[in-house]
Amino acid sequence: MNHELSPIVIPDQMKPMIDGIRTVLHTPVCELGGMFVERVPMRDGVELVTQVCVPKGEGPWPCLFTRPSYPTLFKLGAIMNAPWVEQGYAVVIQACRGTAGSGGEWQPFDNERNDGIDALKWLAAQPWMDGRIATFGNSYMSYTQWVCADEMPKEVKTMLIEAYGIDRYAQVYMNGMFRHDIYTSWALTNSGEPEGTDYTDMYDKALEIRPHKTIDEKLLGRKLAFYQNYISKIERKEPYWKDSFWETLHQIPAKINVPVCVIGGWFDHHLDGTLAGYNALRPEIKAQSRLVVGPWDHLSSSPGERSYPDADKFGRGKALIQQAWLDRIIHGKSTDQPLNSEIYIVGEGKWKTIRQWPVQSVPCVYYPNADFTLTEGAGKADSLRYLYDPANPVETIGGSALLAWTTKLGHTLHGARLQPDYKDRNDVLVFKSQPFEASATIVGASEVELEVSTTAPDTAFMVKLSEELSDGQTFNIVDGTSSILLRNESDEVLSYTPGEKVKLKVKLWDTAWQIQPSSKLRLDITSSNFPMYHIHPNKAGVWSAFEDWDTAEQTVYFGDGATSIKIPFAIE
Repeated sequence: MNHELSPIVIPDQMKPMIDGIRTVLHTPVCELGGMFVERVPMRDGVELVTQVCVPKGEGPWPCLFTRPSYPTLFKLGAIMNAPWVEQGYAVVIQACRGTAGSGGEWQPFDNERNDGIDALKWLAAQPWMDGRIATFGNSYMSYTQWVCADEMPKEVKTMLIEAYGIDRYAQVYMNGMFRHDIYTSWALTNSGEPEGTDYTDMYDKALEIRPHKTIDEKLLGRKLAFYQNYISKIERKEPYWKDSFWETLHQIPAKINVPVCVIGGWFDHHLDGTLAGYNALRPEIKAQSRLVVGPWDHLSSSPGERSYPDADKFGRGKALIQQAWLDRIIHGKSTDQPLNSEIYIVGEGKWKTIRQWPVQSVPCVYYPNADFTLTEGAGKADSLRYLYDPANPVETIGGSALLAWTTKLGHTLHGARLQPDYKDRNDVLVFKSQPFEASATIVGASEVELEVSTTAPDTAFMVKLSEELSDGQTFNIVDGTSSILLRNESDEVLSYTPGEKVKLKVKLWDTAWQIQPSSKLRLDITSSNFPMYHIHPNKAGVWSAFEDWDTAEQTVYFGDGATSIKIPFAIE
């Protein structure tokens, strides 16, 4: 090589982590050569800082390519990826526009398609690249892969996608309910404030400010364009979602021509979209691809108060998944590691090999009744009422659609958590089944149908499915929500007259969860789950524009054809 290389120095405090990755990989095939930095020009002339970390020797080498938006990840990129350089790869790390010294303005998401395409074209032309490229990286670094995956040069042989979805609208809104915890915390911490800014107090204030649309100006002194779009564009049909790169992203998986290794976690806030991306692959590409879903959150931990035996089967950073995949696709090697898809069964504590997701299942329908039972046969026609007061929301305890914890904002606990009995509240309806005689495994997405009415022109209903163990401990499994006006995944606001009886259909996120013998299923129905979702003001309109709230009387109806939950149980 003709480049002057700087050494890759691993600080003492990071050596245990790096050594942890090294121990699960193959014996190193080469030494660290060093790194050099280039400023790679994009089509508009903006130059992006790009680190190239190479093995010792002349090359050329197969390349691993990633584009982080977080300055810290870019700065640590050479160190974090040193074990892969020792495996014989040149690792190329490019800082996204407006971050970590790259030129241009940081505008989340907007520029990543063109910049990603341009960067890959540049990489494909480099003499130290041997004709084989794999893209990698989780979270935003998976977004930067997905969004340009239909226009990659032929040198790109595969992608390693982890923890990122393809349907941004469905990620931000579930049936009209905004995911506060995820996107308010992310908006603040990615607002471009000086490095070292403490967002803790800012986030707490953000959740309290009304009308919510004013938080950026009140807290930052300026508007965040992307966040304003999130909190004001409540209908999928709006151009921000339908006529933009978000719709492009939604359509891309069906256009991909290389095998993909998709990695997700049952407790990750991108679970739903990650699975959607995998399932949108064309059949011939999906047949060459791999899906692995474990008991992990967004930072690869196994959260909550359950135990997860063998959760670390694939080693630190899930390095064994990546190594086996690269061995097969980049090097054409056979491998002892299974390359078929695998999922982890929570509760059973075991990994299961699958041919497809979702796996074959038998649906079982349960019906809540006015006596607070949950039965396999519908009870008599009846109803229950409660008063929903937005000033006294039900606090979020556990769940997958949560992110603030990653930056230590707020106090909301994620994952499978012990649930309260809610006997101190009259606005949470709790229904329980009879104990199970034998174990049964939920596989896939449960679906709830709620027949409801409200005295408000619009409102929300929340549902949560849990397992109550024989000792009374109860753990949340999956949850979901729906407003009245954007019910049933409607692309636009529907009509509603207060007092009118309507059916809400709520598809809960996928899971693989074994119900234990003697356990009971529990279904909670209420109208708030804050801050996982915004507090519904019981008004019709854009939620973020309201300064005050109203109370509403909510009615849930029971009986045949009324409220039910359909749960997919695995065929043993």
